[in-house]
Amino acid sequence: MDLHSRRALVESMSGRYRRASRVSKMRILDEVCAATGFHRKYAITRINLVESRRLDSAKVPRKRERSCGREVLSAVKKVWEEAGYSCSVRLKAILLL
Repeated sequence: MDLHSRRALVESMSGRYRRASRVSKMRILDEVCAATGFHRKYAITRINLVESRRLDSAKVPRKRERSCGREVLSAVKKVWEEAGYSCSVRLKAILLL
């Protein structure tokens, strides 16, 4: 079985596998392993990878809203520079004073 036909088989089985019960999933895995020569764990990985790619393509990235304004950021930057570019833990302790 060549690469394209294995990929097509795994893609066609991924929908069935996702909706199947536990016993049916074992049968589907047996079919995929027998047809492709994959080991069971690798077949599970490939089937789940197909499904995750479908879900990732449907997601729209959300933009994070600003938690503080430009004035606050410029003040924190000045304190950070005066503190010698300290790490976030130390900078947080300095800002709390």
